[in-house]
Amino acid sequence: MVPVDAAQAAGLGANVYPFAADPIKFPDAVLVSDGGKGYGEVGFKLDASEANFVRVDNRIFQRLFGDFAPSRDDLVFSKTGELLGLMVNSDYCALLKDFTPAKTISTGDDIVAQQTGPLLDNLTARVLALPQKLQ
Repeated sequence: MVPVDAAQAAGLGANVYPFAADPIKFPDAVLVSDGGKGYGEVGFKLDASEANFVRVDNRIFQRLFGDFAPSRDDLVFSKTGELLGLMVNSDYCALLKDFTPAKTISTGDDIVAQQTGPLLDNLTARVLALPQKLQ
């Protein structure tokens, strides 16, 4: 992810979506797959053991366009166009609340000085610490 202002987003032809203030108030969502090549309606429910994730009810997935099933990296929106989250696998959506970076990597000539190895090792460890169903 890269921060951009409104002018940069327009110049890139990018769409900017607001975060859902209360993602749990939406019982249904719109799942967008493969950059918009497929989309459909899907219900979801809370998983009490995972506060930052919701379980997608893909048994009743209704394809509106395209032939696909929910999968990692699909975007999930409310029906009002707010960004709810990102699919981490075919069953779970990570709820997105903001994009405040925990760490950053600057581009340029001196990338070695930023100790990217330990940073990436730390990120890998965080993912591996999640329950298996979310990896």
